[in-house]
Amino acid sequence: MGRPPRSLLSLFAVGALQLVGLLLFVRGFFPYKTYLPGFAHLDSVPAWLDDKTAHPVLEPEFDRLVFIVIDALRNDFVFDESSGFSFVHSLVEQGSALLYTARADAPTVTMPRIKALTTGTVPSFLDAILNIAESDTSSSLAHHDNWVRQFHQNGSRTIHFFGDDTWIRLFPGLFTKTDGTTSFYVTDTVQVDVNVTRHIEPDLGVSDWDAVIMHYLGLDHVGHLGGPKSPLMLPKQQEMDRAIESVYHLVAQQDAERLRKDAKAKGTLVVVCGDHGMNDAGNHGGSSLGETSTAMLFASPRFYSRPVIRRANKESALPSALDYERDRDVFGYPVIDQVDLVPTLSLLFGVPIPKNNLGSVILPLFDRHATLSNERAAVLLRALQLNAHQLNQLWPNDKKLDVATELHHAFVNRPSRDLAVQAINAYTMCITEAKEVLSDTASNYDLSSMMVGTLILIGTATRMVRWARDAVVAESSMAWTFVLRIIVVLVAAYSLSVFASSFVEEEHQIWSYWLQTLFLVLAGQSFFVAKPMGVQVRLALLMVAQLVLVRAGMEWQGIHGSPRWHLLSAALAQPLVMQAMVMVSMPMQRESRWIQLLCKVTLVAVSALTSALVMAYKLRHEGDNLLLEDHAVAMYGSLLKWELVRRLDQVELGQLIYNYGATSCLILTLTIYVTKRAMHLTMLHGNQDTPLALMRPYVKLLLHAVTPLLVLLSRPQHSVYFLQFTVQLELLLAWQRTYRQNNHDERVPAWIKAFLVLCLVHYGFFITDHGNTLAHVDLGLAYTGVSDYDPWKISILTFCSNWSGAIWWCIAGWAMLVDDEKQETSVMAQEEEEHAPQGDTDGPEDEQDEHDDLAQQWIAFSVVLASVFSVTLATLSISVTILREHLFIWTVFSPKYLYQLAWHVMFFWGTHMVLGALVVLHWHTWSAPTRPSSIAPSSASLDVAPPSSPPLSPRADNDTDGTVLDDSL
Repeated sequence: MGRPPRSLLSLFAVGALQLVGLLLFVRGFFPYKTYLPGFAHLDSVPAWLDDKTAHPVLEPEFDRLVFIVIDALRNDFVFDESSGFSFVHSLVEQGSALLYTARADAPTVTMPRIKALTTGTVPSFLDAILNIAESDTSSSLAHHDNWVRQFHQNGSRTIHFFGDDTWIRLFPGLFTKTDGTTSFYVTDTVQVDVNVTRHIEPDLGVSDWDAVIMHYLGLDHVGHLGGPKSPLMLPKQQEMDRAIESVYHLVAQQDAERLRKDAKAKGTLVVVCGDHGMNDAGNHGGSSLGETSTAMLFASPRFYSRPVIRRANKESALPSALDYERDRDVFGYPVIDQVDLVPTLSLLFGVPIPKNNLGSVILPLFDRHATLSNERAAVLLRALQLNAHQLNQLWPNDKKLDVATELHHAFVNRPSRDLAVQAINAYTMCITEAKEVLSDTASNYDLSSMMVGTLILIGTATRMVRWARDAVVAESSMAWTFVLRIIVVLVAAYSLSVFASSFVEEEHQIWSYWLQTLFLVLAGQSFFVAKPMGVQVRLALLMVAQLVLVRAGMEWQGIHGSPRWHLLSAALAQPLVMQAMVMVSMPMQRESRWIQLLCKVTLVAVSALTSALVMAYKLRHEGDNLLLEDHAVAMYGSLLKWELVRRLDQVELGQLIYNYGATSCLILTLTIYVTKRAMHLTMLHGNQDTPLALMRPYVKLLLHAVTPLLVLLSRPQHSVYFLQFTVQLELLLAWQRTYRQNNHDERVPAWIKAFLVLCLVHYGFFITDHGNTLAHVDLGLAYTGVSDYDPWKISILTFCSNWSGAIWWCIAGWAMLVDDEKQETSVMAQEEEEHAPQGDTDGPEDEQDEHDDLAQQWIAFSVVLASVFSVTLATLSISVTILREHLFIWTVFSPKYLYQLAWHVMFFWGTHMVLGALVVLHWHTWSAPTRPSSIAPSSASLDVAPPSSPPLSPRADNDTDGTVLDDSL
């Protein structure tokens, strides 16, 4: 029979091998999409079919462009009657603008959407990962064809850029003037937009540009902080509307002046669009309707000069046979694909369509006449010809293209409306079919890397499962057999669930069901593992109470207004109460009671200060969300007037909270040292008879010291869960203590505790409104206490804020483990050892046994967790490999794989294994008092005594060289 690894080195070695397998799999599963190399050139553009000398592409409709991206501009933010975009509405009503809903593809995060808006492609899912890397340059579009480069190289146009510095990284060397703003400092809703708007008058007012690109970030940041219904949303929309109005009036004046000077001046096109939308929580990244529905506006003073365009935008101006706006949203506006912008802009400005474009031209922008004249039909057919020819290079469909071309030839030879309609429809069918096929084409997977990585993950998972089996066998008894079978079934069912998209999307339901099932099974098991009926009932009631708390947490829908602030204050006060209760239960030694008391009081005081500052931070963070007349807010409003808080800005206040949190941990460590030395002296005098377990609740104290920081990194409405978690932990500790006290000092098996903690960490994650989509990644709290963008800091804080509930239960699991460790019952028992025969006095060997026992408990606990995480990762790798052509591969399975990477690498290996080993096996073990040699002589000294020597006198002392000397000598 095998046994679990005797040291952590073996466990970490397998973990390192897992990391290699992960890297190989990710390398194969998340490659960049294959693009045609190079850039489109004028000589590659198909010739006009009428053989007339004309512009090589298409006669430009405009000669200047203002391209405004408003981050997270969801369509209803513009379309709704209560919207703040009143000027935009007036443009549409007077016929100076066309308004569309532009559908974005997942992942709906900024970098992939900018790539889609400029290249016309469906970006790689890996771009969603690189989106957070502020310094990343590997995803640059320097070698990918895009309309920005086409603008620059055809006609040597001058392009300015102001706003999100992602553009500067994507298009190096293309902008003449730049002013970049970091896109990830989401707590800034003002300055990020002021930095853009300040360039409207001085820079657009000077006629030294051909194109200006502006990217506003504030509306997206408002969404992250308060959601789409935030009180800051309407003012931000009005601010954006005023910026659009300033731009429009400025270019209108310039166009009028340019036309007076040059009759051939074309005019300026103003495009306003969102890169993505947002869900009801204000986040984005997924594929929900709110995240993929963006507004797109085309406006120009030139539109107003053409009476035919001043029609209601919701009415089609083309004959029914050519109505390409049949697909409409709930507001009645036409729906297009976001990538359709790329060929449309290219042809409106007479430049080649980028080689990898998947979009189709938006025909109404080329002609809005009620009747289709032969002249305008020729323009439409030329635009469609160029679009169809470009798509045919990506997906050859010569048969349909030849049919459309023949009809086009027929129109050129015998112009008529019927031939024009037939040719337009033929081109449209060709373009639509190519667009659908190319958009659905999967990435160019590296299957060899995926297969090798999967095999490595399967091998390491097998090793982990064997270790977990050995750990279970080593501690199991017949009484726990039924529980073991239930757990095995649940793990197997969960592993299979990753093959179904619906189960992946509803994973929170799986963990809730697991946890409730486990508590119910343990409640029934109580009647088989304990003898006295009273104990059985008590154990069962403790599990039933857990079941009730879990159900209550699931039913909790959050609360707004004053009650949430009361709950937040209770959640912040609870760690103080728990710390005080634990401190009171810890005895103080007479020799050092004053310094121990000082350490304990200081620890509670610093924790209280930390909690008060967290409350102040949360109140200030809400800003305009607070109702000043609310009496509950008035109760806590004095915190904002506190001199310490008033003198600090929000970033400095966050940094101060971190400092006080670290100070609490340092004071706790100092308390350990003082208590350890005091207990050493107590043992030396032999006048203490206190269970050592009561003297070392340090991991539990660490949990309560960290709780205010985890509340800081959570939403106010989630603070109530930390109250629930604390009650659950106390019930679990009472359960395992009761079981041990009534079962001849037999402990609850480590594998049961491990599985309980596994369920609870996932419950803590999902109950705080997190899930398996990128839209559930909450960036609003990742900048707490951060003054500038640092990828490492932001990544760590993003993890901590999104996994705050899971991290709490992870530390709670450590507390459960050390609470149940092997301990001597009292110091008096040690004194009895002193009078025992020398051969039976183990002394420091007992201390080493205790440490070894805790280490083996930790390893058994960890390998059970490792086995579940490893099996899940291996089966998920098999799942996405088999389902790589699945419809939901990029919207469901790929985000799930990214989340599983975070669970496996950052949570299990980073938080539990590395940090947990330091806390439990080193910090907590160091807290154990050192027995004085006068009580427990070392075994080494006994080994050097002559075999024939008489029994040592009780007055024997240790010499400096460790040799035992008898007084009689």
